[in-house]
This record gives sequence, C-alpha cells and structure tokens, in this order.
Amino acid sequence: MKNYFIICIVILMNCVGMAQEICGTEEVNRELMKKYPEFAKQTQEFNDELSQMIKKGYLKKNYKATDQIYEIPVVVHVFHDGSPIGTKYNKTDQEIQAWIDNTNKIYEGTAPGFDGPDNGGTRVPVRLVLAKRDMNCNATSGIVRIDGSQLPEYVNYGLKRSGDNGINESQLFNLSKWDSQYYYNIYIINKFDGNDASNGGLAGYAYYPGGNKDAAIMVSNIVKNNNTILSHEFGHAIGLKHTFGTASGNGGECPASTGDCTVDDDSVCDTEPSQSLLKTYPVPTNSDINPCTGKFYEGVQYNIMNYGYKLTRFTNGQSDRAVAHLIEYRGNLLKSKGGIAPDLTSKPNLVSACTPSSIMYPNYDYNMGPAKVNFGEIDYTSRGYFLDGYIFYIDNIAKCNLKGTHTELKIGVATPLSISVEDNPQRVKAYIDYNNDGVFDETKEIVFNMQVEKNTTGTVNVTPPDGAILDTPLRLRIIADFYTVEVSPCYNPTYGQVEDFSVTLRSSASNEKIWQGIDSDWFNAANWSPGGVPDGTHSVKIPETPVIPILNGNAEVESIDFIGGEMKIELNGHLKILGKTNK
Repeated sequence: MKNYFIICIVILMNCVGMAQEICGTEEVNRELMKKYPEFAKQTQEFNDELSQMIKKGYLKKNYKATDQIYEIPVVVHVFHDGSPIGTKYNKTDQEIQAWIDNTNKIYEGTAPGFDGPDNGGTRVPVRLVLAKRDMNCNATSGIVRIDGSQLPEYVNYGLKRSGDNGINESQLFNLSKWDSQYYYNIYIINKFDGNDASNGGLAGYAYYPGGNKDAAIMVSNIVKNNNTILSHEFGHAIGLKHTFGTASGNGGECPASTGDCTVDDDSVCDTEPSQSLLKTYPVPTNSDINPCTGKFYEGVQYNIMNYGYKLTRFTNGQSDRAVAHLIEYRGNLLKSKGGIAPDLTSKPNLVSACTPSSIMYPNYDYNMGPAKVNFGEIDYTSRGYFLDGYIFYIDNIAKCNLKGTHTELKIGVATPLSISVEDNPQRVKAYIDYNNDGVFDETKEIVFNMQVEKNTTGTVNVTPPDGAILDTPLRLRIIADFYTVEVSPCYNPTYGQVEDFSVTLRSSASNEKIWQGIDSDWFNAANWSPGGVPDGTHSVKIPETPVIPILNGNAEVESIDFIGGEMKIELNGHLKILGKTNK
C-alpha cells in the first residue's frame, strides 16, 4: 500500500441524540509515513513551502480565494448488496445528488445553519460536480452501481478493515475505479467489518492524493443532505488538518506549540489552538475561555475540521490553504473535462510512434518523471511515476477528458518550454516529431535536453524550423528519469516516466485581421487591415472604434479578440468561431 490515508469513525452519542465524527488521521498517517518516507517527505516539503509563503504574504497573493470556483468532477460508486434502488444500502440518484449539493452549500457557507462570510465563516471556493462524461467521453450520470453481492462475504460484512471478514480494497477498486487524474472517486459501501455505523463505528475514510488509491470510501448511512462528513473528508483531501493538530481526538489535550502558527496544530493562523471538543457539551461560546489560549474562544469550537456538536464554518486561512493544496496537488482535476458534457470534438489523430513497454524498477518509489509542463497553451500537472499510480507511460493525446495538453506554435517564433521535476536530479529530454514520420530524430527533433535538479524547473526556448509539417497535430514527447540514466526517445524507463502531448505548427505569416470601422459592414473588405474579409483561417481583433462591425449574414473566423471593442450580430447573422473568443 503506497498511500497514506485518513480513517474517519462516527460514534453516535446518546447525549442529546447527536452524532460526532472522529478521524484517526494522525495515527494512521504516522504509521504509513514511517513505512513510506516518500510520502512524509513530499508532505513536509509542501507544508514547509506553505509556511514560508504565509510568512512572506505570498499565500494570499498567489492563492487568494476570489470569485473563481474550482469545480472537481466526482464519480460515486455505489456498492450495494443486491437490494433495490431506494433502499438502505442502495441510495437513489436524487439522494446522492442532494448529499453532494449539501456539501457544496457547506463550502459556500449557504447551507442552513452554517456560517458564511457574513456571519463568522467563509467560503471555500470548491464545488463537487458529478461527472458528465466517462473515461471514454461518453455521457454519464456520474453514479455507477455495482452489485456487491457477487463477492463472497460482502453482503454480511462489507469492506474489511480491522476484522477478519469482508472484501478488501483491491476487490473494490478492481470492480470500479476511474482515473484519479481526472475524477475524484467516492465509494458508498454497506458496511465496514459487518457494521453499517447506524449505532456507531467506522463510517469512512479518504486517501490523500498520490498513487492508485486516491479515493474516499464511506458507508451508505452517512449519505444524508444534513451530514458534514463529506465536507470534512474532502477538506482533508485538499490539505486541511484537524484544528487540534496532533493532540488527542478524545479531547482534554492542547496541541503542542512552537509559537509559529504556520506550522503549529493545523498550520492555519486564523484557527486558534484548541482541544478536540468531542466530549464537550454544551458547546462553548465566544464568551467562554479556551483552555489552550487562556482567552475567549474565537470560533474554533464551530470549525468543521474540529470535533464537536456544532460544526458550522471554515476560516479564510483554511480556504486559502485548501486552494493552494488543490492547485499544487490536484491540478489535473482542475483541468479535467469530466464535469463537462461530451462534445463533438475529436481527439487528434497522430502518426503512431514507439511507446515504452515496461519499466526496469517498477516497485521503487523514487517518484521520477515530469511534474509540471508549461509550453504555450499546454499547462499540465503530473506527480511522477510513483504518485501518478506507478504509471511509466502517459499518452495525453489519447485522452479526451483533459484540457491543456495541446498547443499551437509558429514557425520561426520562440516559445518557452518549462519542465519541472520533484524528487532527485533528473535527465529531462523533449522531442517534437517535426516531419510527422513517427520517429524522433535525436539531432534534429530534440528540443529540450538538460539535467534538472530536484524540486526545480528547467526552461528552454523552442523555435520550430522551416520545413516542419504545418497545420497537423504533431507528437511532443517528454521524458524524465534519474540523471545517470541514458535517456532516448524509445527506451523503457529505469525509474521515471514518458509522457506524450501534441502541437500544431502554423506559418509565421500574419493571419490577423483588424477591424478599421470605415463603415459598419462586416463584409466590406475595406473595413479590415490588411484588406480583405476574414475567413476561417484568420484571427480577428476588434478594437474600440466609433463604428462597430455589424454582421448580417454568415461568417467564419479562426478566433476573435475584443480589445476594447464590440460587435452586433443581426437576427439573420451567424458567426462561427473555430478557435476561441477573448473579451
């Protein structure tokens, strides 16, 4: 097992008939980080980076929550026991949607009884969206149902965690698992170790990002539209810790303090130190003394990442941390098209090329491979062989559910190519198949070749040469492996990864048409510079002019950019934009 995870337990308390959520986060993470130090190293490095950014004021500057909402495509796998839809262990689509809607409202601060920006809380700009396209880009509801009764012991025992009976995780994932690069997987099961948590017990857990077990697993009983468990669990999945840090979840213990709020307890400076309030009732108010500070409580007793009887809010610091963690660790989820309905856009049809068939050391967790790639419109985040789930070759061209894996370049025009790596110094190479023959020429088609030190970025300028194939998607191959490895286009990796993207080359000759506004007729060639009416090969720019273009008829352009200007389309007018619109 190569992931560290969070285990969450729900104990139903007799006191005032309320339930409390308890997570075994610290204990389980300590055990697995000790066993797999790569996770401990990755997590510590990120936390150290965040600590420095907070101290320098960079966190709010770089990751400040704005009006942008970060949508996360999710797929819910319902492992039922053979009972009909609508029964206890086979929730309806409507119940699942209401559960997710409620979680989103909690993040928005608009759920009934929860605190938003106007009453002591904040908004976490995250929205869970049921997938609308599957891994093959066919339409989907985002809810997958699997009859678990086909597996011996599932009906009576569910998933085995600490007992001797039930199915194991590998059986669960083997029956249904979507690529965690593009979807967040949520599993709803009937029981853990024979217990459905209706009278206490384990209710669920969520894996942190990385590896092939990045998912959350919860019992069906917590799928309710007034339940906070999913918002708490996904909070962990985007980097939020318990507000009481490593102190006992049973309460009665304050977290250790170094005097540095960027590393103490939950590493968030606007959640004051606090004990777990698991056994504290009635809930303290802001007129009560917090035993960990000696001052009045400031709201931590209501925090969703705490334990207690009234959990109603997040803080601004938690929101900023969640966004930073989401961007850094789950960047591909933000670029996934999983939450967008299928369109008619086809995948690029590239000439086939050699692909690696194996990796020399498949079980090593050195985590080498491209981590980030920025090249024109390519904006891609990966995590390396290990954290990507032991994947040594990724064909991003073949994927129809990911944005940011293709770009256009112009002949003779330099474009920066930046490639980042994480662990260990690595030899990084990149090739573009300029002649589109499916073979990467080691001398004429290599565009990046350098040793990139660990946790750094290498950058070169790429200038496509005259004679390269135009207007056709070409293969871009990026390779990263240990710095002593002899890397070549068709080799099998030793520890690292090979990833493919696509580029299309265009002539450097200007294909722009700029509106002049002599009169309002779109089809008057004199209104455009250079002269001539634009067509589907032209990028159109509309500056601010006294006379705006009026389209009365059908027109087609490659792209259109409104640089202060505007246009009017009559009722019988139609403008087809093949590329993009900027305004």
